[in-house]
Amino acid sequence: MSPIPRPTTSEPVWSEYLRAAVPIARAAGDLLALNLGGVRTVELKGAINLVTEMDRRAEELIVSALAKEFPDFAIVAEEGSDKTAKSGFAWYVDPLDGTTNYAHRLPVFCVSMGLWEGDQPICGIVYHPMGNEIFTAVSGAGAYLGAQRLAVSGASQLGHAILATGFPYDIRD
Repeated sequence: MSPIPRPTTSEPVWSEYLRAAVPIARAAGDLLALNLGGVRTVELKGAINLVTEMDRRAEELIVSALAKEFPDFAIVAEEGSDKTAKSGFAWYVDPLDGTTNYAHRLPVFCVSMGLWEGDQPICGIVYHPMGNEIFTAVSGAGAYLGAQRLAVSGASQLGHAILATGFPYDIRD
């Protein structure tokens, strides 16, 4: 792959890496959405850290497709389907971000993928299949929801902003 093309006014965010990876994220998210109401196996990786067979199936789909599309890139995936490479590029994958919600059939989950070169972030994708929303970002070029550029809040005080967080998995350890 050639270096990441810098965005132009006519193409604000879609690098060749995103163009290749977005369909992979969508395929994994669509698999998850299709199976949201199905029977599932839920296991514990820690005291409150869940993993389902759908985490593993989505990860297998993503890792297989990324390895084919980017054979010289490393892949580090949450459920352990790692692939090493010497290129300096690495995809970091959470195939089912929101496993606790998914395991309880709450339709608030996504597929998260990020590409790094060494210690520098290059681009990222977050696909929310239940809302058919795709968030993308390229380092130095901004973040987008679909074709709409995103911006940080103009709030100058924390009390005038929205702050949200998840719960850490080590609260009981």
